[in-house]
Amino acid sequence: MFSPRTLAIFVALVLAYALLALPALFWDDYLSSPVGVLVALPYLSGALLHQLGVPGVLAQGGACGWGWCPLSELGWILVVGLWLTLAWFVAWAIGRRPGA
Repeated sequence: MFSPRTLAIFVALVLAYALLALPALFWDDYLSSPVGVLVALPYLSGALLHQLGVPGVLAQGGACGWGWCPLSELGWILVVGLWLTLAWFVAWAIGRRPGA
């Protein structure tokens, strides 16, 4: 589970995500594109956690009027932890394939 191969695959997955997210810093409409929606999916999972009843995920308890509520500090910790754990398990599953 903690082999160097798994770590290398994990780093590759995280770097690939970072490269996919990079254009969002320079191009405003990038997050409206199909690839941009996939890049924004981890952030949107914070709203899903709020809907599932996890308290403290959104700022102001989710009461932000008509706009989207930003993630709170706890929300960022939960979302980043959730998606990094998911990436680790994907890397582990890829790394333990026979013949790979």
